[in-house]
Amino acid sequence: TLQAALLEVKLPKLDAANRARAAAVQRYREELPAWCVPLAVHPAAEPVYHLAVVQVPDRTAATRALDDAEVGWGVHYPVPCHLQPAFAANATEPLPVAEVAATRILSLPLHPALTAEQVGDVCTVLGHVDA
Repeated sequence: TLQAALLEVKLPKLDAANRARAAAVQRYREELPAWCVPLAVHPAAEPVYHLAVVQVPDRTAATRALDDAEVGWGVHYPVPCHLQPAFAANATEPLPVAEVAATRILSLPLHPALTAEQVGDVCTVLGHVDA
C-alpha cells in the first residue's frame, strides 16, 4: 500500500523524468570525447535511459579521473550473462564481444534532476583523460 501511494505521486512525473534523462544522454553524446562511446540505440527504439552507459578503452583511467573529480560512476553487469553461474552450464562457446564489453562499460551519472552543467562537467573530466 505504501509503495502504491508513492507511485501514485510519482507516476504523473514519469514522462518528464524520462525526457530529462534522454536530454542528458543526448548531451553526453554531443560532448563526450570521441574515445568514450555511448551504447548504440536502434533507430526505431525510444529508450527511457535508466542508465547512461558508455564504452571506454581504459576504464581504470576513466574511473580514476572521475573519482579525483568526485563524480559518481558505476559498472553495471561487469560479468557477461554467459559467464555467470546460473548460465555458465548453457554456454557452449565464448562470446568475445560480450566479454570485451564487460571490461569497458562504464555508467555515467544519470537522473532526472541532472543539469546540463553537471553533464558538461562529467564530459570535461573525461576529456582530460589520456585515452
